[in-house]
Amino acid sequence: MSSPTKVPANMTSGVVKNTDKASKTASFASSANSGKVIQLDTAGKIPGNLLNPVADQFRLDSDQAITASEVDITSWERVDSTGQGTTSSQMSQSSGVFSFPSTGLYLVMFHSSFSRVSANVDVIELRLRGSTDDFSTNALLVEAGGAVTGSTPTELAPLVTLFDVTDISNDKVKITVQADATGTTLNGSSATNKTYITFLRITGT
Repeated sequence: MSSPTKVPANMTSGVVKNTDKASKTASFASSANSGKVIQLDTAGKIPGNLLNPVADQFRLDSDQAITASEVDITSWERVDSTGQGTTSSQMSQSSGVFSFPSTGLYLVMFHSSFSRVSANVDVIELRLRGSTDDFSTNALLVEAGGAVTGSTPTELAPLVTLFDVTDISNDKVKITVQADATGTTLNGSSATNKTYITFLRITGT
Protein backbone atom coordinates (compact mmCIF):
# COMPACT_ATOMS: atom_id res chain seq x y z
CA MET A 1 0.00 0.00 0.00
CA SER A 2 1.44 3.39 -0.98
CA SER A 3 1.98 6.13 1.61
CA PRO A 4 -0.34 9.16 1.64
CA THR A 5 0.93 12.21 -0.21
CA LYS A 6 2.03 14.99 2.13
CA VAL A 7 1.51 18.51 0.80
CA PRO A 8 3.36 21.29 2.68
CA ALA A 9 1.42 24.41 3.57
CA ASN A 10 3.33 26.66 1.11
CA MET A 11 2.11 24.54 -1.82
CA THR A 12 -1.47 25.38 -0.92
CA SER A 13 -0.97 29.14 -1.25
CA GLY A 14 -3.36 30.51 -3.83
CA VAL A 15 -5.16 27.16 -3.96
CA VAL A 16 -6.56 26.90 -0.44
CA LYS A 17 -7.66 30.05 1.38
CA ASN A 18 -5.98 30.66 4.73
CA THR A 19 -9.38 30.53 6.39
CA ASP A 20 -9.72 26.95 5.11
CA LYS A 21 -6.45 25.80 6.66
CA ALA A 22 -6.27 24.31 10.13
CA SER A 23 -3.66 25.67 12.51
CA LYS A 24 -0.30 23.87 12.59
CA THR A 25 -1.09 23.30 16.27
CA ALA A 26 -4.72 22.36 15.74
CA SER A 27 -6.49 21.03 18.82
CA PHE A 28 -7.59 17.40 18.72
CA ALA A 29 -11.24 16.75 17.82
CA SER A 30 -12.15 20.44 17.66
CA SER A 31 -15.30 21.34 15.73
CA ALA A 32 -13.53 24.57 14.76
CA ASN A 33 -11.35 22.52 12.40
CA SER A 34 -14.26 20.86 10.60
CA GLY A 35 -13.72 20.89 6.83
CA LYS A 36 -10.29 22.50 7.01
CA VAL A 37 -7.04 21.31 5.43
CA ILE A 38 -4.44 20.01 7.90
CA GLN A 39 -1.11 21.86 7.77
CA LEU A 40 2.07 19.89 8.35
CA ASP A 41 4.28 21.03 11.21
CA THR A 42 7.82 22.43 10.80
CA ALA A 43 9.19 18.87 10.58
CA GLY A 44 6.85 18.09 7.68
CA LYS A 45 4.70 15.79 9.81
CA ILE A 46 1.04 15.77 10.72
CA PRO A 47 0.82 17.48 14.14
CA GLY A 48 1.23 14.82 16.79
CA ASN A 49 -1.72 16.05 18.83
CA LEU A 50 -4.00 15.08 15.93
CA LEU A 51 -2.71 11.49 15.96
CA ASN A 52 -1.49 11.06 19.53
CA PRO A 53 -1.08 7.28 19.76
CA VAL A 54 -0.79 5.84 23.26
CA ALA A 55 0.71 2.40 23.97
CA ASP A 56 1.77 2.02 27.58
CA GLN A 57 2.29 -0.85 30.01
CA PHE A 58 2.89 -1.22 33.73
CA ARG A 59 3.69 -4.29 35.83
CA LEU A 60 3.33 -5.14 39.50
CA ASP A 61 6.93 -4.88 40.65
CA SER A 62 6.69 -7.04 43.81
CA ASP A 63 4.37 -9.64 45.30
CA GLN A 64 1.21 -8.27 46.95
CA ALA A 65 -0.64 -10.24 49.61
CA ILE A 66 -4.33 -10.81 48.89
CA THR A 67 -6.57 -10.30 51.92
CA ALA A 68 -10.25 -10.55 52.76
CA SER A 69 -10.65 -6.79 52.22
CA GLU A 70 -10.79 -5.20 48.78
CA VAL A 71 -7.61 -3.17 48.25
CA ASP A 72 -6.11 -1.23 45.36
CA ILE A 73 -3.10 -2.64 43.54
CA THR A 74 -0.55 0.12 43.96
CA SER A 75 3.02 -1.10 43.42
CA TRP A 76 3.35 -0.46 39.67
CA GLU A 77 6.33 0.30 37.48
CA ARG A 78 6.46 1.13 33.78
CA VAL A 79 7.97 -1.79 31.83
CA ASP A 80 11.65 -1.34 31.09
CA SER A 81 13.14 -4.75 30.26
CA THR A 82 15.27 -5.21 27.14
CA GLY A 83 13.07 -5.00 24.07
CA GLN A 84 10.10 -3.46 25.84
CA GLY A 85 8.91 0.03 25.03
CA THR A 86 6.09 2.55 25.11
CA THR A 87 5.00 5.61 23.15
CA SER A 88 6.15 9.07 24.22
CA SER A 89 2.56 9.93 25.09
CA GLN A 90 2.12 7.98 28.32
CA MET A 91 -0.27 7.20 31.13
CA SER A 92 0.37 8.55 34.62
CA GLN A 93 -0.12 6.57 37.82
CA SER A 94 -0.49 7.59 41.45
CA SER A 95 -1.28 5.18 44.31
CA GLY A 96 -2.69 2.69 41.81
CA VAL A 97 -4.95 5.18 39.99
CA PHE A 98 -4.23 5.56 36.27
CA SER A 99 -4.83 8.85 34.43
CA PHE A 100 -4.93 9.26 30.64
CA PRO A 101 -2.82 11.69 28.57
CA SER A 102 -5.55 12.58 26.06
CA THR A 103 -9.19 11.97 25.35
CA GLY A 104 -10.21 9.02 23.21
CA LEU A 105 -11.33 5.41 23.30
CA TYR A 106 -8.82 3.17 25.08
CA LEU A 107 -8.42 -0.59 25.24
CA VAL A 108 -7.45 -1.52 28.82
CA MET A 109 -6.08 -5.05 29.33
CA PHE A 110 -5.06 -6.44 32.72
CA HIS A 111 -3.39 -9.82 33.24
CA SER A 112 -2.99 -11.23 36.75
CA SER A 113 -1.06 -14.16 38.17
CA PHE A 114 -1.84 -15.23 41.75
CA SER A 115 -0.52 -18.10 43.84
CA ARG A 116 -1.15 -20.13 46.96
CA VAL A 117 1.24 -19.20 49.78
CA SER A 118 -0.06 -20.71 53.00
CA ALA A 119 -3.66 -21.89 52.51
CA ASN A 120 -6.27 -22.95 49.99
CA VAL A 121 -8.51 -20.04 48.99
CA ASP A 122 -11.85 -20.62 47.29
CA VAL A 123 -12.60 -17.12 45.94
CA ILE A 124 -10.14 -14.55 44.61
CA GLU A 125 -11.61 -11.60 42.73
CA LEU A 126 -9.83 -9.05 40.54
CA ARG A 127 -11.79 -5.93 39.61
CA LEU A 128 -11.22 -3.15 37.10
CA ARG A 129 -12.93 -0.03 38.38
CA GLY A 130 -13.49 3.19 36.43
CA SER A 131 -14.48 6.69 37.46
CA THR A 132 -15.61 9.87 35.74
CA ASP A 133 -15.16 12.08 38.82
CA ASP A 134 -11.58 11.36 39.98
CA PHE A 135 -12.82 8.44 42.12
CA SER A 136 -15.25 10.37 44.23
CA THR A 137 -17.46 7.55 42.95
CA ASN A 138 -16.65 4.58 40.74
CA ALA A 139 -18.19 1.82 38.66
CA LEU A 140 -17.21 -1.85 38.44
CA LEU A 141 -16.31 -2.35 34.78
CA VAL A 142 -14.95 -5.92 34.72
CA GLU A 143 -14.56 -8.68 37.29
CA ALA A 144 -12.72 -12.02 37.09
CA GLY A 145 -11.06 -14.42 39.46
CA GLY A 146 -10.44 -17.96 40.54
CA ALA A 147 -9.24 -20.18 43.37
CA VAL A 148 -5.96 -21.79 44.39
CA THR A 149 -5.27 -25.08 46.14
CA GLY A 150 -2.35 -27.35 46.81
CA SER A 151 -2.99 -29.15 43.52
CA THR A 152 -3.58 -25.92 41.58
CA PRO A 153 -1.18 -23.50 43.26
CA THR A 154 -1.18 -20.76 40.60
CA GLU A 155 -3.97 -19.27 38.49
CA LEU A 156 -4.31 -16.54 35.87
CA ALA A 157 -7.16 -14.07 35.38
CA PRO A 158 -7.62 -11.39 32.68
CA LEU A 159 -9.67 -8.19 32.74
CA VAL A 160 -10.38 -6.39 29.44
CA THR A 161 -12.57 -3.41 28.66
CA LEU A 162 -12.92 -0.37 26.42
CA PHE A 163 -12.86 2.93 28.34
CA ASP A 164 -14.07 6.20 26.80
CA VAL A 165 -12.03 9.12 28.10
CA THR A 166 -13.76 12.47 27.62
CA ASP A 167 -12.15 14.35 30.54
CA ILE A 168 -8.50 13.64 31.34
CA SER A 169 -8.81 15.30 34.75
CA ASN A 170 -11.59 13.03 35.98
CA ASP A 171 -11.79 9.84 33.87
CA LYS A 172 -9.53 7.27 35.56
CA VAL A 173 -9.20 3.55 36.24
CA LYS A 174 -7.68 1.27 38.88
CA ILE A 175 -7.41 -2.43 39.71
CA THR A 176 -8.47 -3.95 43.04
CA VAL A 177 -8.14 -7.43 44.52
CA GLN A 178 -9.98 -9.33 47.26
CA ALA A 179 -10.30 -12.92 48.51
CA ASP A 180 -12.57 -14.74 50.93
CA ALA A 181 -9.56 -15.59 53.13
CA THR A 182 -5.84 -14.91 53.46
CA GLY A 183 -3.16 -17.23 52.17
CA THR A 184 -2.47 -16.10 48.59
CA THR A 185 -0.46 -13.45 46.78
CA LEU A 186 -0.50 -11.55 43.49
CA ASN A 187 2.73 -12.35 41.69
CA GLY A 188 4.94 -9.38 40.89
CA SER A 189 8.43 -8.82 39.51
CA SER A 190 10.62 -5.86 38.60
CA ALA A 191 12.34 -7.90 35.88
CA THR A 192 9.50 -9.55 33.94
CA ASN A 193 5.75 -9.22 33.39
CA LYS A 194 3.76 -11.45 35.75
CA THR A 195 0.85 -9.22 36.76
CA TYR A 196 0.57 -6.28 34.36
CA ILE A 197 -1.74 -3.77 32.68
CA THR A 198 -1.68 -2.47 29.10
CA PHE A 199 -3.25 0.70 27.67
CA LEU A 200 -3.85 1.28 23.94
CA ARG A 201 -5.53 4.38 22.55
CA ILE A 202 -7.72 3.11 19.73
CA THR A 203 -9.19 6.32 18.37
CA GLY A 204 -10.24 9.83 19.24
CA THR A 205 -13.82 10.50 20.33
